[in-house]
Order: sequence, then C-alpha cells, then structure tokens
Amino acid sequence: MLRKIVLAVAWISVDAMAAPDFQARAEYCAELQLSQGANRRLSRSDRAYLLAFKNQGGLKNAGICWWHSRFTRNAAYLALYRPDLRKPGARAGRELVTRLREGRQVTEIPGYANLREFSLDFRSDIQVKMEDWQKSEGFLGGHWATGLTGTPSVSETRMAEIMDELYARTQTGDTIFQVLQLPGVSTHAWLVTGMRRLNDGYEIDVIESNLPGPTQYAYKRGMQEFEYLSGSIFTPYTQFENEVPRMRKAIAEFCGKSLFPGG
Repeated sequence: MLRKIVLAVAWISVDAMAAPDFQARAEYCAELQLSQGANRRLSRSDRAYLLAFKNQGGLKNAGICWWHSRFTRNAAYLALYRPDLRKPGARAGRELVTRLREGRQVTEIPGYANLREFSLDFRSDIQVKMEDWQKSEGFLGGHWATGLTGTPSVSETRMAEIMDELYARTQTGDTIFQVLQLPGVSTHAWLVTGMRRLNDGYEIDVIESNLPGPTQYAYKRGMQEFEYLSGSIFTPYTQFENEVPRMRKAIAEFCGKSLFPGG
C-alpha cells in the first residue's frame, strides 16, 4: 500500500528538491504510463513530437512512409527528453537514433525538448537509419508483401468491419500503424491516434508522413474505400501490432527501476 501511495505522489507532483534526473523520469512515466500518453504527444498542434521533415528518399526515391511512421511512433513512446542536459555529439546522437529505431528501450535524449528539435539536428542520421531499415526489413525481410495482402476497395460490409475493429483498438489508447493499400502494388502508411463516433460512421485522427501535422479522415457507412490526396483510392489495414506491447513493456520496466530502484 505504501508503495502505491509513493508512486501516486511521484506522478502528481515531484518535490522541487528532487534530483533533476529523477524528476524528469517521474514526469515521463506519469505521461507515458497513461493509456493515451503517446497519442497526446503525437496530436499536439505545435507538432513538437513529430519528425521535422516529411516522407522522402528511399528505394527508387519512392519514399519511406512505413518507416517514417514507425520511427515517429517509437519516439512517441520511448523518447525521454532532457533539455536541461548538454546536447550529444555526432557519434552519441547517431547511437540515440539507433536506439529509437530499434524501439526496445526508453531512451533519454539530452539537450532537446522534443522530437522536432532532435530531428532538426540529426535529420541526415535519421533519414539514413530509416532507409537502412527499409532495405533490411522491407525487402530482404519480406515484409513488403504485408502491404500487398489487401485490396484498395472492399465491400461495404468489410469496410464497416475494418472500421469497427479499428475503433475498438483505439479504445486501448495505443497508437495504431496502418498500411494503406493503393491500386496495384503501391502502399502508403499512417498512424491512427484516435477515433470518434459519428451518427453515420467515424472521424479518424491520423498522422500522415506526407503532411506536416495531424489531420482527420471521415468514414461514413456505405463507403467501400477512402480517397487519398492524389485522388487514388485505398483501404487501411492494421499491421505491426506486436510493436506497441513491446514498447509498453519497456516503459513499465524502465519506470519500475527508475522510481523504485531498490524495489
């Protein structure tokens, strides 16, 4: 019981005399252990927790939207920003980029308050890491086929099922990665950060790597596909669901050790 009381106090208000590193970690844990913590970061109007650059480059210069989106999601969950500390040098900064790309541990980012600031200084390193990720996982790993398993248009019944399932997933508070199946073998990707019921469907909050900030799409009963900015039709399919439980586990382990090192 005493442990729970101490944890609650740490989350609500860290004593002004507490060590700066403990305070920063307590604030991070208070934010990210909440179910909507990562989504709140991603949905900020100032775009502080989004990459400072849009989707570009990649194989045949066709973009890296899948990896841009997943890197952004990793950082939303696992980056602990420490603007009170000295900025990292080039080598240390590249190591931080690698850790965020791997998405397996909470990573302190010294000298920066958010992802936008960090990615402005380490843009080239992040771009290279995402392109390497695309090459190794996207094609050599065979994951490119994941984006070819659906169709760009489905029946009204199937689309309703997809949207109802997506809405149910959003109620967990997790950030959801979806592959957008376009005509042919083309795919895109976005992150879903929330949904709201409408009288005849849903409003969907998304982070889309070709746009500078959060945007919304509307689904209405009877739809068989969505329309992208280019005019192409698409249907969204949820993928890489195993990544969020892994990150939530890393957060739980980090917060347990940071707040109760002897517990």
